[in-house]
Amino acid sequence: MSILLLQVLESRGSPTRFAVMAGDFYVVSVVLGPESSLREADARGLWHLGDGQELLPRIEARIEKTLRQLLGETPL
Repeated sequence: MSILLLQVLESRGSPTRFAVMAGDFYVVSVVLGPESSLREADARGLWHLGDGQELLPRIEARIEKTLRQLLGETPL
């Protein structure tokens, strides 16, 4: 989904981009703004941009683990 959103923004000529902030995958923070501003803030250490593609498998694994616990397949 993230790649599709970026392609739509680019195809419409929008300078706006979005980025996933690195951090705990229980809460996913997303920022919107001009790409140059997002990269500059990351370079200055104001935040650390994460990798949305890397985040999805971690979220899916956590959901599966939680479901197995709720179903009693693994201990809490």
